[in-house]
Amino acid sequence: MTKKKETEELSKLSYAELEKKAQLSLDTLGKDDLPLDEAKKVFDEGKNILDEMQKRLDVMQKEATDSIDDKSQAD
Repeated sequence: MTKKKETEELSKLSYAELEKKAQLSLDTLGKDDLPLDEAKKVFDEGKNILDEMQKRLDVMQKEATDSIDDKSQAD
């Protein structure tokens, strides 16, 4: 799957679903018998998941900051 397509798929998931996928990636990477090629694939997928989660957190932080700024200016 291309990074763009994977990003589109991840954007459709809820934050809770992303957390579950991130945990699954960590669990998989923790396996002793995981082949290196598979580990690299899982790592890359996990990184994409974390990037999507961070993007959402950044948006929420900006919205919260903007809301606080709007209230401050209204007072």
